[in-house]
Amino acid sequence: MPNIDGTNGADFISVSSNLGSLNGGSPIFPVVRIFGNGGNDFISVSNSSTGGSISGGTGFDRIEIVNSTIAGDINAGEDVIITDGSTIQGEVDIDSGTLLVEDSSIEDIIDARVASGAVDITVRNGSALSIEGDFHSFDMTVNFIDSTLGSGPGDGSADIETGDGDDTVFVSGSTIYSDIQLNNGNDTLSIVDSSLGAGDSADGQGGTDTLLLPVGTVVNDDNFGILVVASGTPAYSLSSGTALLPTGQSIDYTRFEQGGIVCFCAGTVFDTQRGKVRVERLSVGDAVQTADGSYQEIVWIGSRRVSGAELRRNPKLIPIRIQAGALGPGVPERDLRVSRQHRLLVRNAVVQRMFGTTEVLVPACKLLPIPGVDEEPDVDGVEYFHVLLNSHQIVWSDGALSESLLLGPESLKTLSVEALEEIATIFPEIVMPGFVPSSTWAIPPKGQKMKSLAERLVKNGKSVQDFQDRALRGRVSELVEM
Repeated sequence: MPNIDGTNGADFISVSSNLGSLNGGSPIFPVVRIFGNGGNDFISVSNSSTGGSISGGTGFDRIEIVNSTIAGDINAGEDVIITDGSTIQGEVDIDSGTLLVEDSSIEDIIDARVASGAVDITVRNGSALSIEGDFHSFDMTVNFIDSTLGSGPGDGSADIETGDGDDTVFVSGSTIYSDIQLNNGNDTLSIVDSSLGAGDSADGQGGTDTLLLPVGTVVNDDNFGILVVASGTPAYSLSSGTALLPTGQSIDYTRFEQGGIVCFCAGTVFDTQRGKVRVERLSVGDAVQTADGSYQEIVWIGSRRVSGAELRRNPKLIPIRIQAGALGPGVPERDLRVSRQHRLLVRNAVVQRMFGTTEVLVPACKLLPIPGVDEEPDVDGVEYFHVLLNSHQIVWSDGALSESLLLGPESLKTLSVEALEEIATIFPEIVMPGFVPSSTWAIPPKGQKMKSLAERLVKNGKSVQDFQDRALRGRVSELVEM
């Protein structure tokens, strides 16, 4: 039976309506097996059926499957795109890059054996038997949306298993007949409008892990007691226990540490229309200065105290301290303290080369490789503040640029029910099904690029916030005491 074997160069292999070709050459029919061989290959299969496997061989390859049936396995060095009712009867192996499965099914496992870089897996309106990650140090992102994992209740072969990097698993509108194992690294699991099969469990395993559960979930934690997520308890602490989801499904979880906090610490000084004001002295209606020099009014502000005992139980709540001058000459002007996930603006030539834009927002914890950016030592309690404007903005705080509150799923779960009710009167859309937060600022996806940004800044001797014009901060100089 005819096969297509590529060269050692960069090949274009096409199969359309069961008619194949290599680099535009003579037609090949029928096509059974495809092997890209060496080089960075592009393999496209549409409206076809193949009787064997598809492999890119060595190199960084891209494989696209559209409305087709593949009888064997798929193996790619980089990207695999499977769409429009395709069926993969074998397994899909990917070394790095992106795997998208949309309106399609994989009858065997998705195997992410990452050799270099990070891998992002998205299954949308589709299905797969299992998702497995390698024990590697790279980051893995799994998005499972309106899909099914596993073949049904009691399916012992199904699981989601990530690797040893800082991984993110997001499950929305899906049925997971599967255990979820996050292995090592500081991982995040989020479950929204979804259910796990009876008897299935979620295991954070090593690292400091975050479990984000849907509103209405009743948590019975072995160490922290009963928690109703509908109450929006800020930064809920977890260990091991049982969660009863709003769907009625009960899942066991173990070795998770927390929900999340995204906010400023008490003492942070904001540039406002009436001068420099500490965050605990701000009020609704105060206008704070944003990155473009304009002023935006605060529409809501809230706070939450975290005790020293809770910080010791859950070190992920310890704030990040950014020493004066750590982000660039005079930036910040004084030590800035924020939560781990609070994003700061990074603006310099390295960002342009890595992300194709001059500015990105990066969580404070991702800047820890930079000298002067550390977890605050010996802290005995902290008060965190949320500052909400009419839209997501970059504001001047302690002479550095960082974000205001973005009404995303993680930040909403850190708020009390009273706070949510107050905010919902201002922004009623946040309680509507399918609400997606928006920001005009670039927020890179979690992955190896985000992780290596700070290391490259240090290596290249670049400031985190590189400003050519410092006149903005000169407009506000007086510290207002109230």
